[in-house]
Amino acid sequence: MANKNVYVFIQLINLLIIILFSKISSDINIHVIPHTHMDPGWLKTPEEYYSEEAIEEIFNTVLNELTEDKNKTFVMNELYYFKIWYSSRNEEEKMKFKKLLQEKRIEFVSGSYVINDEATPLYYNIIDQIRIGHQFLLEEFGITPKTGWYVDSFGHSAGNAHVLAQMNFEYLVLGRIHLDFLDLMKNEKKTEFYWDPF
Repeated sequence: MANKNVYVFIQLINLLIIILFSKISSDINIHVIPHTHMDPGWLKTPEEYYSEEAIEEIFNTVLNELTEDKNKTFVMNELYYFKIWYSSRNEEEKMKFKKLLQEKRIEFVSGSYVINDEATPLYYNIIDQIRIGHQFLLEEFGITPKTGWYVDSFGHSAGNAHVLAQMNFEYLVLGRIHLDFLDLMKNEKKTEFYWDPF
């Protein structure tokens, strides 16, 4: 059942993309960025979430779709569930994944074990999450992400940006900000900016 749900979801996304492209003028570029967003322990225990929300099937589907279609890419964010999935793969599947990574069809962003909220965590919590994730990525794949990825954070802080800058992140993607602030940034054409935290 979970596999069917994942398949139906992917087909709906494909249909939505086709509809959008058929209705939009050629002056607009749309970038669809499929990515992970899996919060361990949000509404269920991490184990319940992994088994009940088809997490394994999501990763399996990503691996299969990217292997079959050279035009598709995927962004991996938090590592908690990825690490569980990856450690249970056979060598052939791991090699497929590594090939996709080398081809830059899979990209790790943030690379934190889990993604911290930005507004209230303590520095050592932010640093530990990133350190644990980056240690795994460096040991397993020889990579260190350079893009911070906060598409579902609760608030933003100069402190979080400062920690990321000190850890040599080069980019920061913010996916949720107050609508009034977003309107102001759009009006002033400042949605892309350099953030000097302190």
